[in-house]
Amino acid sequence: MRKIVTGLAAALALFVIACGAAPKSDTVSKAPAATGSGAPVAGAAADTKAAAPEGPKKFAVGEVGVLSMANGSTGEVVVKSVKLQGKVIVVSVSITCKAGSIDYNTFDWSMLAGDGTKLDTGFSIDVKNQLHSGTIGAGQSVTGNLVFEGTAAQMKGAQVQFSPSFDTLAYWVNP
Repeated sequence: MRKIVTGLAAALALFVIACGAAPKSDTVSKAPAATGSGAPVAGAAADTKAAAPEGPKKFAVGEVGVLSMANGSTGEVVVKSVKLQGKVIVVSVSITCKAGSIDYNTFDWSMLAGDGTKLDTGFSIDVKNQLHSGTIGAGQSVTGNLVFEGTAAQMKGAQVQFSPSFDTLAYWVNP
């Protein structure tokens, strides 16, 4: 029995020594700072900075925007007019596919009102020819109206934003 206890004690002692053998440190080591010499390091990868992503394109209401979509298609998009009709703002838009196919939807559009309020599209039974959703191919176009709840004051300086695939490609500024 004494041999078993002695063996277990020796094993425990070795375990404790092995676990605690590494020195403990409260400091974190960091890689040395760059010296700024600009000299390339042998075997290091070349500095390849990605081009900054292009921001949304800005247009005036009535101006045609030629846009490249996320799927590689190209099209012409225009906000034809922004008008107050009763208690809603009606925005007339047109989309023409030049190459590939373009999916369109009212949810691709929003408005940043002149007072900074974000307005999402809605629906009104009083507005005719509202834009719905669908797909157009090369040479095809679609025209329709978008509805936003807003006031005349919010129309001044408003940005009508086109954001297919959740990425704002362009916006049209209302005078």
